[in-house]
Amino acid sequence: MREVDIKFDFDLLKEMSYEFSQTNTFIKENYDSILRFFDNLLKNRYLDEIHDVILRDKTYFEIKHENRSFN
Repeated sequence: MREVDIKFDFDLLKEMSYEFSQTNTFIKENYDSILRFFDNLLKNRYLDEIHDVILRDKTYFEIKHENRSFN
C-alpha cells in the first residue's frame, strides 16, 4: 500500500469522520475502506485531541451496519 503525508486541520477531520459515519453502504469494499479510515485516524497519536469524536463516529457506523449482509 502506498501512503502520502497530507495535512488536514482537526475540524476537517471531524467533519470527514462524521460524514463517513452517516454512510449507508451495501458494498463490502466500501464498508471495509471506511473502517480502515476510522482505524487509521484512531491509531494516529497526533489526533488524541479528537479521538473521542472519531471513536463515536466509528461506533455509530458499525452499529448502523451490524446486521448487514454483504455479498
